[in-house]
Amino acid sequence: MTQPVSGGLFLQSGTSYQELDEESYVHVISQDMADALSGLAVPCRTVNLLNKEDVEIIAGAIVNTPAFLLTLNFMPLGFELSGKYYVDLLNCKVFCLCLDSPIRLTGLFEDGLFERIGEFYFGVLENSHREILQSYGIEQDKIFTFPHAGPPADETAPRFRDRPINVMFSGGIGTDEPAVNIFAKLGIGDPALQSALEEACENVLGGQGDIVHCVDQILPAHGIEPAALNAMANRATVLETLDGWTRTRRRHRLFATLKDIKIDFYGVFDDAFKAAHPNSTFHDPVSYRRVIEISKTAKITVNDTINLMDSALFRYYYALADGCLMASETNPFIAREFKDGEHIIHLNNADPGNGDKINSYLAEPDKSESMIAAAQAHYTAHHTWAARMQPLIACLQT
Repeated sequence: MTQPVSGGLFLQSGTSYQELDEESYVHVISQDMADALSGLAVPCRTVNLLNKEDVEIIAGAIVNTPAFLLTLNFMPLGFELSGKYYVDLLNCKVFCLCLDSPIRLTGLFEDGLFERIGEFYFGVLENSHREILQSYGIEQDKIFTFPHAGPPADETAPRFRDRPINVMFSGGIGTDEPAVNIFAKLGIGDPALQSALEEACENVLGGQGDIVHCVDQILPAHGIEPAALNAMANRATVLETLDGWTRTRRRHRLFATLKDIKIDFYGVFDDAFKAAHPNSTFHDPVSYRRVIEISKTAKITVNDTINLMDSALFRYYYALADGCLMASETNPFIAREFKDGEHIIHLNNADPGNGDKINSYLAEPDKSESMIAAAQAHYTAHHTWAARMQPLIACLQT
């Protein structure tokens, strides 16, 4: 027997790492967002495809339509009933909250993939991402800005001086491949196009913009019209590949400035990267829920921008909420919202003094604790999930 549905449903799914249990970041952040909405008098609950009772709720929603459906990147795409995707079977409002730049989601916009895609709402991390969605045919009034955020600050977390781990980083760092390998994979042999794209990537790494805008700005300077890129290669594939390549290269460059300090790394790391950091400790990958537990025992967490320009990844906010002093690469948003030496430690991926800077804060626990308190106060006022929900709620009310 199907269960009645009340309020909205947040559809949970696996991740690119095939985590399907409640330990994954998808489950952590979706539950926190659902809680934030419910706390704002917009009832919402998560539904887990591995939970039998939740599957009954999902099935029941076909008949007893929920108030709305939330998804992260429309995951899971493989969930179909009667040959149709679940998101197409409901007549309620459906939201795709983008976990990343839409340039990495081009597969969602293939012709015929979703019947109702013109009706769906999209939450994007940054205003500039709206242009990407519009290029896919999504109307402006279906797009709203919805940056990442985090949970309430943990007021019971240990103090800075009582934490056993000095510096940590969670994530993964792959091989820093040379440009020639990347262009070979993309089938780009034209030297002029290679030179232009490599310069665009350097501009991304220098913080001048995301890959879409840097490519579109640099091609004309090399005598190549942006529209001509498709004639030489698949534009969407090129942009997605170069975005991923620059992210990996960004992390290699950032941590090259931190070789002399001991860092506890959690995740999958390239062998050459490990060899280049002999002072550090590399741990096996752990679930995101476990990352949160570990970060409550770390004094400082290192953060990179993943090429974002006007937002920060949820990992930044969760570590801050856990009471870590953030040592972060900056972009215009982070530089504006979290001041160097007042809230967090600013890092530059080309600054060889980054390690000394981090060590100076490890040596001054009182100053570091005051910075954490200031950062958490600002975060609590402006950057929790509850503080992010108004644009989404406004779409629900239209």
